[in-house]
Amino acid sequence: MNRKGPYNQYAWIMTVLDSCENPSQVETTKKLFELYLKKWGKDISEVSKNTLTSNFNKETKSKSYKLKKNKSFFSKFSQIFLF
Repeated sequence: MNRKGPYNQYAWIMTVLDSCENPSQVETTKKLFELYLKKWGKDISEVSKNTLTSNFNKETKSKSYKLKKNKSFFSKFSQIFLF
């Protein structure tokens, strides 16, 4: 994937977020997004920056919720079959 432009790099960050398997990885992706904003903040409009940030925050919350939900499910699942 060509990650040279700001929107290509944003798409890549979203792919990284989607692939996260634990909360620590989500936190690392947040740091990656912060670095993205520092790198490209001057090259994208405020409206675009706000839209990208809002979308990223929404997707981050959704991913965190899914991970917590799965953790809860697997915790209950293991209790049923291990005890």
